[in-house]
Amino acid sequence: MAFDKIKKYLLNPSMLMPPIPAKYEACIAGLREAIILNVKKLLVFGDSQLIIHQTNDYWKTKDEKLIPYHVYLENLTKEFEESTFSYMPRAKNQFADTLATLTSMLEIPKGAVEWELTVELQDEPAFYLQINEAETRPNDQSWYTEIKEYLEYHKYPEGATSTDAALSSG
Repeated sequence: MAFDKIKKYLLNPSMLMPPIPAKYEACIAGLREAIILNVKKLLVFGDSQLIIHQTNDYWKTKDEKLIPYHVYLENLTKEFEESTFSYMPRAKNQFADTLATLTSMLEIPKGAVEWELTVELQDEPAFYLQINEAETRPNDQSWYTEIKEYLEYHKYPEGATSTDAALSSG
């Protein structure tokens, strides 16, 4: 049953995107934080065309549920000497999207004022680094040893039949 839900999300990525009120909430939280930090000039990049274009008055806010968010956002923007809202497509904003996803999954302790997050860029996927760093001994092989040997050297496990080889080649 869990696999069916995951499959549903993978086949329909738009289901992963938060609803528009959540994006308004995130934008409002960012503006409130900027006000607390006494920011005077604000440049906002967002991946929601709706919010960016409504805030820039290119589009009207027609949805009754969104009007209070829009009005509050507009009032917050008056707290800055200068504010600019620019649309950045989601595909070009992967890092921010990843951070947003990460923070939505974290449980931040009450009273936490700031949290440090260190991001390290890797040249290879993490699972590959893990396998290469692991020490394997001939008599005490890891569960992935045969898989690694097949991927690196196309060496079939001991005891593999010609049928196994034919099945793995496609």
